[in-house]
Amino acid sequence: MPDLSVEAVRKAVQSAVETGTAGFGPPKFGVTAVAERDQPFVKSKATAHPVGTYVQPIKLSGALEKVAKKTYIRLPKFPQPVFDKALADCKGNKSWSTFELPDAGHMAMLDAPDRLSDLILQAA
Repeated sequence: MPDLSVEAVRKAVQSAVETGTAGFGPPKFGVTAVAERDQPFVKSKATAHPVGTYVQPIKLSGALEKVAKKTYIRLPKFPQPVFDKALADCKGNKSWSTFELPDAGHMAMLDAPDRLSDLILQAA
């Protein structure tokens, strides 16, 4: 179950599981997730979110520690305590580079495409 998600997502996942539905949504975006100017574009592309991404467990192998360069980019305009914790954890680990894009919502590729591209290239 999506134990790290907000209550609305947990309920949507539970409902999808109970009804045998493959997905839920598409989501309703607020301005913290998508800038108002981009909402028509995003809404025109939004589709249901596959429920399997929430209910299928992942298998961790420990290989993350073998990755030399790791980057975490936090978008604080999109409030998520679990992402704030991840940022703090990464900041406390010298194998990670961390960045914050304070003016970007959940869709950093729309809000800050040049800065995001620079960070991705820097991380490569």
